[in-house]
Amino acid sequence: MKKIFDELTLDLKEFDNTSSLILTEDVLTFSSSVTIDLRKFQLFYLKKSILFRVLQFEYMESHASRHKFLEDNFISQAQFYNIRNQVNQLVADLSMFSPARSVIQNVEFIKRLSLIDFYQHFFNGIEDPFPALNALTSKFMNLIAMTYSISLSPVKFAKLNLFLQVQLARI
Repeated sequence: MKKIFDELTLDLKEFDNTSSLILTEDVLTFSSSVTIDLRKFQLFYLKKSILFRVLQFEYMESHASRHKFLEDNFISQAQFYNIRNQVNQLVADLSMFSPARSVIQNVEFIKRLSLIDFYQHFFNGIEDPFPALNALTSKFMNLIAMTYSISLSPVKFAKLNLFLQVQLARI
């Protein structure tokens, strides 16, 4: 229990330096001068996890060397395959397009739609999952808006932006 408490305390300090955990007689108390958004904390943990690093490597950084990835993350080949299976299951569970696999035969299309659902679920309204692609996607967004003379609501704009970012990241 003490080890878990210490790890949580360190993570909380890294996430928000104004908050603390207090352990007294098997009761864990959280104290903070600000409100912590649990979705932001969930995203913080997701980005630290090996599952997320494997997802990024497998789906978004296919040009990188697997050997280098394994060395950098201190995992074996067997661990990598086990984690990759967990990642594939997580993406499938979060995807509303999983049932469409029987209708849509294009595996890459389903994979991209599933990734959009994944990033939408964890990053929506918190931060941009692909900040490096913002300049390029904003050019596409302006081109689409001018070509089709449309005005998008902020929600539709965010969804279309994420759609374009996943498409570009998968190229």
